[in-house]
Amino acid sequence: MANLETTKFYIMGKIQNFSITSLRVEEDFGFQLRILKYCEYLPKENDGSPEDGASSVLTVAMEKFTGSLQKFDVTLKESHIVSGVKKAADSNILRNKWWRCSNNYVNDMCFHPDTSVAEIAKECKAIFDKYGNPTNLSQTQESGILHNLFQDIEKLTTEKLEKIHFTEWFAAMKQSEQDFLNAVDERAAQEGIRQTGIIQEARDAADTAYRLLISTVNLLAEIGDPQPYADFINSVNALIARQKTVLKIRETNSKREEGTDIENPGGGSGSGSDNPGYEPILPPEDDNNEGEEPETPGGGSTEEPGGSSTGGNTEEPETPGGGEEEEDNPSGPGIPNP
Repeated sequence: MANLETTKFYIMGKIQNFSITSLRVEEDFGFQLRILKYCEYLPKENDGSPEDGASSVLTVAMEKFTGSLQKFDVTLKESHIVSGVKKAADSNILRNKWWRCSNNYVNDMCFHPDTSVAEIAKECKAIFDKYGNPTNLSQTQESGILHNLFQDIEKLTTEKLEKIHFTEWFAAMKQSEQDFLNAVDERAAQEGIRQTGIIQEARDAADTAYRLLISTVNLLAEIGDPQPYADFINSVNALIARQKTVLKIRETNSKREEGTDIENPGGGSGSGSDNPGYEPILPPEDDNNEGEEPETPGGGSTEEPGGSSTGGNTEEPETPGGGEEEEDNPSGPGIPNP
């Protein structure tokens, strides 16, 4: 656990370097929402009565940051609306329906008055019973069971299936499974594009605008009177210190779960907490932070887009994780790095 006595809080001077690329996607968005809140402390170019420290360069940097963050927000919200998700869920419901109907039909045919028909139906029903009801299992497990079920039913020969009038039912079962697999492929492709394409582009633009804002404030504070930027600098540095602590503890917990020998990041013994899932105690915020934690990203629900409770089985895609922490040089285009 982090040693609070050794946590550094930088007062005035400049905003410290921090690699926001080390944050997870929505964690990055939440971090930048706090920066947007702290922009209220920066001097503004009011009509006719500009505040001390206000400048057109700072105004442009704030406008770019605000605009990029808004686009990041909209992209996150839209990313949770993937057409392939609903299509896969609907296809899953349909294939479950066809399995139940087919199973019930074969069961009823076992009592057919023609004993030769009943005997074939019993053979088919034995195959259904062999694999059990797959509709309450995971989607991939159900697909595996249906694949084996279809292979065994096909061994009964077309003649037998026609005699119990099961040919149409069997064809509908196979088609519903194929439709589901096609929908899953479409869903995976859309989610891949969502994660690696549109969202990444919006995040990169927001990150670039953040670096431009930070480097602009640092430059203005260095070449002029730093006092007008003091509240913003102090608030951002406190937020960065807190986020670095979270990342350090996350790294420590990850290594502990992997069984790696590590040192306690707080400077104590390497044993750490008895509970590997303990919540970090973060440094207290200064008054400018108003005691608020970084907001939950406004980019929509935190539920995974691939999940659906409809149809009896779901699978959840993995949550994208952040990369390793590296220090960014927060210099923006056209702004020299102080």
